[in-house]
Amino acid sequence: HVDAALTEYWMLRPEAGMEHAEKGLVIARSLGMEDHQYMWLLLCKARHALYLVDTSTCLRETYEAMDIARGQGSIWGQSVGHDILAKVALARNDLDQALKYTTKAVTLSKNSGIVVWQAELALQLAEIHMATGNLQQASQLLDSTAQQWTVSRLMACRRSLLLGLIHCHEGRMQ
Repeated sequence: HVDAALTEYWMLRPEAGMEHAEKGLVIARSLGMEDHQYMWLLLCKARHALYLVDTSTCLRETYEAMDIARGQGSIWGQSVGHDILAKVALARNDLDQALKYTTKAVTLSKNSGIVVWQAELALQLAEIHMATGNLQQASQLLDSTAQQWTVSRLMACRRSLLLGLIHCHEGRMQ
């Protein structure tokens, strides 16, 4: 059910994703499992709850998953949890908290080797810096992590768009 819930997340079908996550959690609980699969199901449910604007469920599931992630030493799980908390903060227009949580997610993922995830977080961090008016920091971040942008054309495109926006704001379009 984890894979199905994740697929529904990327397909932007939160109701179906929530259903898969909940079914997986019921099965895991019935088997007495509270391992990494359980953690990922909680994180999937949290992401779908956020899409469905159910912040209380999102936060409850995220905190439970993060407890499991810490207990198991899952850096990736902790990083995803912080990313979800950042997205909640963004939904609340709390850029300071979004910056705090995204920075923590970036720090946790730094040595993970999961390059696509690192790029995704770097883009989110750059977007937050842009939203707070810190264009120089956003630009430096997008330039300093250039090796990440070759792993995905989508990441490379998003990076180019952000750099273009920065250049427009700075009045240096070429």
